[in-house]
Amino acid sequence: MYTDYSAIVICFSPISTKKIIRTELAKINGLGGKMVSKLLKSRDQMEFLDMSLEFARYVGVITPKMQYVIDDLQQHGFKCGIAMFGETVFTLVPRSKEFKVIKLLEKYDGIIIKTEIEKSGVRVS
Repeated sequence: MYTDYSAIVICFSPISTKKIIRTELAKINGLGGKMVSKLLKSRDQMEFLDMSLEFARYVGVITPKMQYVIDDLQQHGFKCGIAMFGETVFTLVPRSKEFKVIKLLEKYDGIIIKTEIEKSGVRVS
């Protein structure tokens, strides 16, 4: 399931966490809590991507540069999400499609990161 997928991320620049929390806290807590409950029930990674994008649109953190990447990925059949505190778009794809996604993202001026998904969570070693 998750071990067959990779996360591919493109980062453009940071966004101030303090500013977003200060101005959008009520929105973040309201919809965010509902989405977490829904995700805990479904445990579906594609639904997670959909909710991430919906949440980012609701809070209003998607920049024009991010929207170009979102549109490009979606036009090529890839769902994606948004990292809330940075100008960052990410996707979860089967390992067999990593190369295609990386090629799509290389035309944008950002830092591309590919990582595997660890199903057991964060650990300190």
